[in-house]
Order: sequence, then C-alpha cells, then structure tokens
Amino acid sequence: MSAVKDHLERVGIRYHSLAHERTYTALDEAGELHVEAHLVLKTIALVTDRDEYAFAAVPADRRLDLNLAREALGARRVHLATEKELARDLPFFELGAIPPVPDLLPGPLVVDADVLGQEGVVFPAGTETESLRVNSADLFLGEKVTIAPLTQAVLWAGEPV
Repeated sequence: MSAVKDHLERVGIRYHSLAHERTYTALDEAGELHVEAHLVLKTIALVTDRDEYAFAAVPADRRLDLNLAREALGARRVHLATEKELARDLPFFELGAIPPVPDLLPGPLVVDADVLGQEGVVFPAGTETESLRVNSADLFLGEKVTIAPLTQAVLWAGEPV
C-alpha cells in the first residue's frame, strides 16, 4: 500500500483507487480516467524566498498565478521547484505525481478556492499510474491548509482568460 493510501486510511478518509496508464500531466490523467479536468488536481511545488517548499493544489484545467500564490503564502517571492530539487527532496513521489495531502508534504499547502466547490476530486497517489478519488471536504477541511484564489482560467489554446 502506498504512503498516501496508508495515511488516508489512518486518518479515516475514504478513497477510491483508480489505476491507469502512465500519465505525465494532470490533463492527461483526466483524459486517461475519463474525468472532467476541473475535478483533477495538480499539486505544484514551489520554493519561497525563505528557500522553503510550499505547494499549490489547483484544478488541471487552470493555470497557477504565481502572484496569487505568493500572496497566499505571505512570501515576497516564489518560483517553481525544479525537477532536480524534487527528485532530491521528495524521492518518495514520482515527478509530476505529488498528492495534495498536507501531512505528507514538507511545506504548507495552499488549495485553490474553486476546489472546495467540487464534491469529489481526483489526484495522483504519488505515482504516475494510480490516482485517488476523494471527497474534497474530507481531504481539506480540518487539515492544515490555506484556501485562497490561485488560478486563472485557461482556454483550450493555452491563453489565459
């Protein structure tokens, strides 16, 4: 059993496991699972001006606004963590498959406010071949997370709205 599923069971969060072909993006994960993209979460690793990790959970069909993330974290600056940093510091998760589970992350988690409007969400279970479906309120309410607006809408052509 994965560390993610083990943690969810330990804290009493019900989940449904979804095995799938290897995917490299949250949008590909949504397509592979035949799930609407706004229900699939991607967890984006950030590094703050204090050289500490922070994480942002946003719907797959949205683009993280780094200025909004910076404000939500109370940081002067944030930038995206590199693959090299993630491979070194989070070896227990495959690249691109970080789950938005606060107790398993080495830094604060900020969740886009739109996520709580969804009853259920899907996210990677720490691997590129398994996802978990959970109730968003079960996952984020009561956990140590910050809820804030973090995203811009993205058109199919990749242009922000």
